[in-house]
Amino acid sequence: MTACEATVANAIHSPAKQSFSLPPEDLVHQALAKLYNKGMQLIIWGGMLERYLGIPRVYTDFSFLVPDDQLVAASAMLSGMHLPLASPRRLLLQTCGDFEGMGYLHRVTNSTTDASMQCLHLYPSSFLSYTDDELQKIFIDDVPALIPRASAVYAGMIRMMSKYVRWTSERYKLQSDLELSVNYHLLKIEKIPIDEEEMEMLDLDLRVKEAEENIRAWGRAGEWRQGEEWMEDALIGIVNGEGDIGDLPSKDMGSSYPLCK
Repeated sequence: MTACEATVANAIHSPAKQSFSLPPEDLVHQALAKLYNKGMQLIIWGGMLERYLGIPRVYTDFSFLVPDDQLVAASAMLSGMHLPLASPRRLLLQTCGDFEGMGYLHRVTNSTTDASMQCLHLYPSSFLSYTDDELQKIFIDDVPALIPRASAVYAGMIRMMSKYVRWTSERYKLQSDLELSVNYHLLKIEKIPIDEEEMEMLDLDLRVKEAEENIRAWGRAGEWRQGEEWMEDALIGIVNGEGDIGDLPSKDMGSSYPLCK
């Protein structure tokens, strides 16, 4: 066991009782700055990434992807900053599966209850496996971080869906995330219409046409990986209603999309 692994193991078996005087956002900023200064540039993921896409989902955790060979060291550094490791929350394990149980959770709130605890969640980057050309540099305040381009976000979700069998909590979460992303990011629907008048005001046909063009533009720019070009038509089918998210590839059923076979 390395020194870093020992630090993480000790933190798991001897959880610290820590009182925080700073809000979670400030603690996360300090942590990111320290990790960056040690040569670790993190990839924004989870709820923070959704907010960058314009999805108004409330998120409690601050999720980042870390290179696999730096994951243990990064967690040990957070423990050294007195951000204690936290156990996965039971309810979220049931509803989110790997998205809660994978990687390391470091608490950034005084609360330790499942309902109100917030964490800085470090995932191994192999969970998504973004390539360098799919990432763009942004700044969280003054700290550099990486964020996947839009086409890579959708390709990543579809790729991950194929790793899980249908009817699992992970698959359900990914389908929900993809549906929200399509509605809010691609179709720019801020409110689901409740009657015919609101539907007419929405001008859905125009929104669909613009979303289809944006997706086609990703293809023209060569943003799909070799062998994944079919995702363009699959995503357009979901946007215009001719396809179904449930028909995307899964570990047990493959796909009903002709280009996926």
